Amino acid sequence: MKPLIFFAILFFALISACGKVEKLEPDISFRKYNPNLRLNPVDSLSYMYNSNCFEYLPFPTDSTQSIRIDVDKDEIDDFEFTYTTFYVYQNSVDSCENYNSSISIKAIGASNKVIVEDEFKQQVLIFEQGDDIEKTNTVSDSAIIFLDDYSAEEQYPLSAGNKLIGVRLTGNKMAWIKVAYHKEELAFSIIEHAYNDNFHLGITAGSLE
Repeated sequence: MKPLIFFAILFFALISACGKVEKLEPDISFRKYNPNLRLNPVDSLSYMYNSNCFEYLPFPTDSTQSIRIDVDKDEIDDFEFTYTTFYVYQNSVDSCENYNSSISIKAIGASNKVIVEDEFKQQVLIFEQGDDIEKTNTVSDSAIIFLDDYSAEEQYPLSAGNKLIGVRLTGNKMAWIKVAYHKEELAFSIIEHAYNDNFHLGITAGSLE
């Protein structure tokens, strides 16, 4: 009889404990850059206008600028953004094809990752405001945000304006980074970012909740 009473008490204790489990809540930490962090690898721009080419061209033609950010505020940089312009002679008729540029993001440290479209295409996945950023998203150590290179097999276009990038941090914490592409200035900005310190949960793109 005593064993039955013991198991009955244990059963009701477990039921009671389960009823007291609190719902997991996000713990969002946010940072806004004022002024924005800006990549602008060129000194000046000239406008190429002829029958085949309508484009702003950079000077110098070959230039690289990088910037690193610390997303989780542990005083250790997590990601590096790089904007590169380069000249490769490829076409005597359409001179625009000779001017190329790229924007990329690279994770710093083995545990940080960038969310990409798929495992075979190292292109960063752009999220819409309100999208769920989950731990199940495909990740990579680095990704291309924008690529305008006529010698490449595939171009990665990017429209001007604000974009949201998803990343995974050390400790399996999810985060978003808001950036902006200034197409006619050949510039790129990091505006703000947020991460969820509760590693059990993902994060909503662009949200602080």
